[in-house]
This record gives sequence, C-alpha cells and structure tokens, in this order.
Amino acid sequence: MNYISLDLEMNHDDDGRTREVIQVGYVIGDGETGEILETRNLFVKNKNTRPLKPFIVELTGITDEIIDAKGQSMQSIYDIILRDMAVHDVFMNPITWGGNDSAELREWINAEDNDIIKGRYAFGRRWIDCKTMYVMERLANGRHIQGGLKNACRKLGIQFDGPAHDATQDAINTFKVFMHYREKLKE
Repeated sequence: MNYISLDLEMNHDDDGRTREVIQVGYVIGDGETGEILETRNLFVKNKNTRPLKPFIVELTGITDEIIDAKGQSMQSIYDIILRDMAVHDVFMNPITWGGNDSAELREWINAEDNDIIKGRYAFGRRWIDCKTMYVMERLANGRHIQGGLKNACRKLGIQFDGPAHDATQDAINTFKVFMHYREKLKE
C-alpha cells in the first residue's frame, strides 16, 4: 500500500490566530519498502496573500519573492495532489506529524474557492498522526516527550534530512517515522 505524508507551512499574524497556508509539501511512499515514489514542494499564492512575517521567513526560509515567483493557486495544488494520489493508488488517510494538516488544507482549499472540491475530498476524515505514536511510546516507557520532529527523529535513531520547517523535508522525515513505527508494530 502507498501512503501520502503531508506537511504544511503557515504564515501567522503576531497573535497566531490568523493563519494562511504558504507551502504544501508531501511525499508518496511505498508502505512495504519505504521507497519514496513522489515528492512535491508546492508554494501557495492565495487570493489575499499577506506579506510574510519576518519570524516566518526566518523559520522557514520562504520569502515573499519565492511566493510571488513559484506560488500556485489552491485549485492547481489540489489538482496536483489528486493526480498524484490516483497515479500511486494512495491510502486516503494522510500521514502527518501532529495536528491536523489535512483538515487545515481542506479548510484553506474551501476558503480560497468553494468550488474546488467537487465530490469527495482527497483525504479521509482522519489522519495517521506519527507525533501521537511517538508521544504514546515515550509515555509508555517513562521517557521525556518534549521536542519536535527533528528531536524525535534523533531519539528514535532516524536520520533527519534537510532543514526543519520545510514542508517537503518534514513530510519526508514524518514518513520515515511512520515506517519506523510500522516495522515496530509488525514485531
């Protein structure tokens, strides 16, 4: 079975309440072999894209210039996701690191243009949350649980690739954590 590992990067207002998707990263991987079959790094140009906050630029390395040059509409990004999922016959519930990136993506797709989702949404109503798996294992063994994806990879003995807070790299590393737990649960 093939899986999609999804991550989003967001622009936040200072209060953290107003957010917008600026990067959609995902990989599609073979759940048996761990081979990455598809990698996507998509930047979002929303209808009302606001200038990126300096701390977001520093955190992600994404700039307004990158959004202007490479940004695509949510319609275009959703079409790419649908095509890739169909080509690779992907399980409908995406792999994520914490939170609900697939639900957040759906909200943004609908906010941008209510006509984008025609029929069934690409993902199911659930997601496979690797952060919850990690926290559960740490709690079950009386270990410290604080830290993000990069720290979790280190503690699990998984090589963390690329810079943190890059949606595509985070999707790759989340897929590695998924494969780690998949193998563990098979035992």
